[in-house]
Amino acid sequence: MNYDKGNVIEKRGIIFKDTYTPDPRGKHPAMIAIAVSEDNQYMYYLTLTSQVDKYFDDPDMMQQFQLIKKTSYNMLRKTSLVNLANIYKDPVSNDTPVAYIQPDEYKKLIRKFREYQEKNPDEYYDEIRDLL
Repeated sequence: MNYDKGNVIEKRGIIFKDTYTPDPRGKHPAMIAIAVSEDNQYMYYLTLTSQVDKYFDDPDMMQQFQLIKKTSYNMLRKTSLVNLANIYKDPVSNDTPVAYIQPDEYKKLIRKFREYQEKNPDEYYDEIRDLL
């Protein structure tokens, strides 16, 4: 399945890179697809968290997050933070989009994501740099 940039999908079996722990919920309710490989075999995505209060007051932590506010248009369940530090890669699947990030918000997200990744590159950043 090809995803539009800014689609929010649900993924199963996530093992979080920062803690090396599996998602206890079985499926993570919000991942933003940011790129699909040129051969359409793999998708790359970022995680979201609705635990805004946990990170929002820490300026150092906020450098690695982008705030996305809940609106009626994007259909997010809650205002969320996108983790810009960790890129995830999985085979393309038929995960149905559950929300959508508006184009202007998506552009801001990708701009901040690029800035963060240029200074703190994830293992997959080189693979997707030209796909963004």
